Amino acid sequence: MSSEISTDAYLDALADFRKIDAEVKTLGETLMNAGRALQNNPGRFVFPNIEPGLPIPAGLTQGVFTASARNWKTAEEIQTMLAEWHNASVAMTKAHAKLPSARQAGVQPPPRTT
Repeated sequence: MSSEISTDAYLDALADFRKIDAEVKTLGETLMNAGRALQNNPGRFVFPNIEPGLPIPAGLTQGVFTASARNWKTAEEIQTMLAEWHNASVAMTKAHAKLPSARQAGVQPPPRTT
């Protein structure tokens, strides 16, 4: 039995990696925006759906950073996302390596992850 895989299997692994990669990058952007907001103007940062509530002056909506506490990731959730990212990266790279060289030349190579 051959250790080669189909092009479709590689393309599926590539799509899986791109999906989790986009999720991790979106989370990273959210964390950077939150960090900037806390650093630059902590008086305009609020989780509006948890207690204790924070005062926001009436009419002040410009420049307020809000984040839903219900959607905020825990350290464990972030670690799980990162584990999924690493697993998808390895699966994608292995799938590409198992393609016959003629097929490797015909598909987009996996993105660099290191």
